[in-house]
Amino acid sequence: AAAPAGARADGATTPPLLGQRVLVVDDEASIRDGLALLLGQWGCVVTVAADHEEALALAGHPVDAMLTDLRLPRGHSGLDTVLALRQRQGPNLPACLITGESDPEVLRAARHSGVPLLHKPVRAAQLRSTLLHLLSDKAA
Repeated sequence: AAAPAGARADGATTPPLLGQRVLVVDDEASIRDGLALLLGQWGCVVTVAADHEEALALAGHPVDAMLTDLRLPRGHSGLDTVLALRQRQGPNLPACLITGESDPEVLRAARHSGVPLLHKPVRAAQLRSTLLHLLSDKAA
């Protein structure tokens, strides 16, 4: 019989995010640090980048998912970063945009991209649920 997802040989379960490699891209250090701390508490291995260029420089290190601010410095968007990393790491790289943006046109374009969008402030439970969903879609 197949063991349930996350089951170990000793009968305990492995936390579902344990060992998942997540890239966090945000130009605000406090948000990067906060997300890295929270994800680390969930067992994720976190890499952080402050902008589009830094995220691309890290593209040689495979990740299982990415969380990125929609608005990044120097005219880049999180969507630009998602698309660029998907070109390098594969089109199915799970990603989520996080934003405090309120411009209806920008939000409409983000929603039409097909990349999930969360609004700041993001509740921990909402982030965890979204990340689990993204990673389960990747596995399917």
